[in-house]
Amino acid sequence: MKFLFTVSLVLTICILLSCSVDAARPPQLPEGVVELTTENFNQIVNNPSKHVFVHVYAPWSAHCKRLFPLFGGLGRSFKNNDQVVIARFNCVDNLEFCEAQFPEVQSQYPSVYFIDKSNAKHMYNGPREVANMENFILNKINEVSRKRSNDEL
Repeated sequence: MKFLFTVSLVLTICILLSCSVDAARPPQLPEGVVELTTENFNQIVNNPSKHVFVHVYAPWSAHCKRLFPLFGGLGRSFKNNDQVVIARFNCVDNLEFCEAQFPEVQSQYPSVYFIDKSNAKHMYNGPREVANMENFILNKINEVSRKRSNDEL
């Protein structure tokens, strides 16, 4: 009887641990979305020919998990646009680096930013819908282009 109880307890603990590990993993990277890391962050974000729309996330956050499929939709929408990179950045796995890059995040997940070609960061606070985020990205691109044109005059 003790043996069955011990086996049941061990199995229950193993199941619970495996569930919590899976819950902390982000879903597979969708087509058209780039995973930013400390190794590739500067190369991608500091590219003067690219704007970056980035989902700063915590893998355990239910709110972040709801955004993953939306960013998949954005990735598909912009995959042929050579001006825009759709990305995500795991702030939990890269906490110090994340706090240096996005000091205003401070555990407010998810946070979404448009980082323009000049590296200016614009927080996205609009509705969490693909169409709204697409419009925000396109408006920011136009805004940056107009500003650049005015600066050249």
